[in-house]
Amino acid sequence: MSDTIATPEAPIEVTMHGQPHEGVTTGMPALPSFMFAATAAEAIGFPKSLLLYGDTGTRKTTMIAELVTAGISKRAIIIDIDNGIETLMVDENIRAEIFDPNTNPHGRIIVMTVDPVMDPYAFHKVDSIICEMTGSRHPVDGAGNPLWTKFEPNPAATPIDVDLVSLDTLNVFQNVAVKFFQQITLNSAGKPDTLKAWGEVGVYTDAIVRLFQNTDRFTGAFAMHPMTDTENTGKVTIKPKLQGGTKDSVATIPSLVAYLDFQSLGAAGQGTTLTATLGESAVYTAKNRYRFPSQMQDFNLVRLYQQIAEKIGKPLPNHNPQPITQAPNPQSVFAAA
Repeated sequence: MSDTIATPEAPIEVTMHGQPHEGVTTGMPALPSFMFAATAAEAIGFPKSLLLYGDTGTRKTTMIAELVTAGISKRAIIIDIDNGIETLMVDENIRAEIFDPNTNPHGRIIVMTVDPVMDPYAFHKVDSIICEMTGSRHPVDGAGNPLWTKFEPNPAATPIDVDLVSLDTLNVFQNVAVKFFQQITLNSAGKPDTLKAWGEVGVYTDAIVRLFQNTDRFTGAFAMHPMTDTENTGKVTIKPKLQGGTKDSVATIPSLVAYLDFQSLGAAGQGTTLTATLGESAVYTAKNRYRFPSQMQDFNLVRLYQQIAEKIGKPLPNHNPQPITQAPNPQSVFAAA
């Protein structure tokens, strides 16, 4: 393959199998060298990342954990920055999979809890976990200061025995990021630059969501709260609860975005059903790339994966419980804090 970069001084050099395009005389059209880096079909299909948002009690955290108990995911890390992970202990099957180095070293759901209010290193801890899981690092400027809104591959990154990473919740972590960037973002006079800090928060939030979508190391998941947004025209919409422009841009990134709420069944007194809005809504921000109907009642993420498998013609991942060969140390990524 050619390493030539397209610049005004260096035009693109088109090659095929390392040979110049002009020298190819096969019966098929020659392809540019970059075509041989195309994504294999078997790597396309199931969601690369997903975003579930809804009020408290809509089973967001639980449904993500159920991907492990159902065998769809072999091992998950849940970054708990909302202090709401207690809900997992209610489900007997999930409780049996919660990792504990002393009592359950073979647990396949590893919870890393960070206090977003009392912990002064909350941003650094979650950011460190994100970098370790995605195999990334922050580049530095000429003075050796981290460029916090940028990520680059870390050549020293080690493989992880995890195929699902959930940030629970993204909007709470964004609030932590706001405080951090307001502290470090200064103007030319050395005083806090609030407006620029908000811009940095937006860039950083967008970057980590794209990391979770684009990484080949795991499936990314986000649990979030909703917000009501009233436009100048008076139109009211329900969106993921994020600050600034990210409330519109972030939802365009994951493979699946679903708003969860409980809706009434028929006449009064017939109960409610957990409903997922997956697309085609004038009110809710939602999307799916699998041509599912705009709403699903009695929603269950495991069942959705089963339906995705049918649509894309691939078998559903089936991971039997496997002992952890080396017990993870959730504190290891905090050492620098």
